[in-house]
Amino acid sequence: EDRKDLNPWISQVYVFEPFRKKGYASAMINAVCQEAEKLHYKSIYIRTDDQEEFYKKLAWQTFDQQSENEVNYKLMRKTI
Repeated sequence: EDRKDLNPWISQVYVFEPFRKKGYASAMINAVCQEAEKLHYKSIYIRTDDQEEFYKKLAWQTFDQQSENEVNYKLMRKTI
């Protein structure tokens, strides 16, 4: 289900195994949030099926969930 009422979205965050646990994902996400703030967005959104706890550590909040192709996703928002 598309949520065209929610934007902007972060999509397809992936860090290759040898580079994990070094802060790269957090840095990328924070950089995108800073750019969104410069563009006067109040919130930014992401959908995850397996990294909810990671995003919560970065001050994201779960506000909804959805299923697609038998995968359950959490919809998360960060106020910026």
